[in-house]
Amino acid sequence: MISDQDITKLKIVFATKDDLKKFATKDDLKRFTTKDEFQGLKEEFADLRVEVGELKDSLEEKFTILDTKLDRFLGKLDSVETDNAAGATILYRHEQNIQALADHAGITLPE
Repeated sequence: MISDQDITKLKIVFATKDDLKKFATKDDLKRFTTKDEFQGLKEEFADLRVEVGELKDSLEEKFTILDTKLDRFLGKLDSVETDNAAGATILYRHEQNIQALADHAGITLPE
């Protein structure tokens, strides 16, 4: 059984007749009947196509710049990781050598 609460929820989710009046109807399409009106519409679409093309070119240029900067950053990050790995290896060797010297000298090192 559908309750009043269910009906209220359905009204929120689905479009009502008043909501659909905001969209184009067949009567709206009838106003484009002359060639001049269609020609004006064609010109507006052509202008829009040009603007979208310019926007696309601009975005491609900006993404190329961003890609270049990101590659440079990742290269530096890779260099830092390599340096850190080399430093860790050297530090490990030093710790081994110090421990070996301490063992040989009979010294206990603090942890």
